[in-house]
Amino acid sequence: MLLASLLSALLAAASTGPCDRFSVLGGPPPDRADDATCVRLLDDACAGSVGRACGALAELLLAGDGVAPDPARADRLLDRGCQAGYGEACHRLANRRTDPARRRALLGEGCAERSGGACLDLAELMEEPASRRGLLERACDLGDGGGCLLLARLSGAGSGVKRLGLLERGCALGDAAACTEAGNVRRTGAADPLYLDRAAERYQRGCALGSGEGCARLASALLRGEGVVRDVARGRSLLVAHCGALGTGPCLAAAADLPGGAAALLEGDPPLPLLERLCAGGQAEACHRAGRTHQEGVLVTGNGALAERFYERACAAGRLTACHDLAILLWAGGGVPADRPRATTLLRRACDGDVAGACLDLERYGLRKPEEAQAR
Repeated sequence: MLLASLLSALLAAASTGPCDRFSVLGGPPPDRADDATCVRLLDDACAGSVGRACGALAELLLAGDGVAPDPARADRLLDRGCQAGYGEACHRLANRRTDPARRRALLGEGCAERSGGACLDLAELMEEPASRRGLLERACDLGDGGGCLLLARLSGAGSGVKRLGLLERGCALGDAAACTEAGNVRRTGAADPLYLDRAAERYQRGCALGSGEGCARLASALLRGEGVVRDVARGRSLLVAHCGALGTGPCLAAAADLPGGAAALLEGDPPLPLLERLCAGGQAEACHRAGRTHQEGVLVTGNGALAERFYERACAAGRLTACHDLAILLWAGGGVPADRPRATTLLRRACDGDVAGACLDLERYGLRKPEEAQAR
């Protein structure tokens, strides 16, 4: 299992040259060997049915590391590696195939030949729960942290200790999301006594492995000093960069711990504040909340033009309550030129989308839809 995990990590690693990949043959390259020599030796090993060598050489050809890119030859080498019993080659080749039947067959071969990633991908194609669980168990046993993570999620909240064990195993295998979820379980004490220090450790590892949520959770721990030495500067930096991974509501709750409190959502350094950052990332709720905050002038000085801009973005993204708020702003001319025809259109759109307040405003302003007026 350890060997398969290490080889998988090697082939998925950042761009490396032929001699850097030579370790798949079990030792270092010859002294003073250049790229051409290492390519030749890998090629010879592949011709001798060493599947790992075929896989390593294929990855070089796909990435163009020390050799000219040659995807067609890379596919042939992956096929040879797969036939030689190297599961990772089957997995890689499967993900380069568009034919569903062929891809499924290759994933099956890869899983049978001890590729955890192939088992995980094959599990996603299974509709029958028992087959899916069995493949996830095999993926986890073969060292794929993603398999352990999905098994933990299948176990549900009712199996706290078992779920935590699977998450910890996935984290140890390098799955960023498993580390973050293990931190969440430990922070809430859902599976064992509350361990804030262990939660912070898991968030730290999840963040280092690339989990945006892990970084945001670590930020909250740093801002509060929960299970870790309080570090406001680092916590603020992490939160501003990764808060969006939490979703708008949890991000706003976390931001309450920033120096200056909730006002930091819209003002401060860096120039792009949190709500605006979330809005720019496509979260309509954040655009809506930014619009309301600028309109109400509680956290910041009221600014109708900014409120209109954020309401428009949220409304365009399909948040009908934002369309309603924009309509009221335009009807009253609150810091922007009044535009009642446009406001009427927005009210009707929101009412059609079952925003009750918009329907009441149509009545209040005497703006019943034409068909309604005719019916009366």
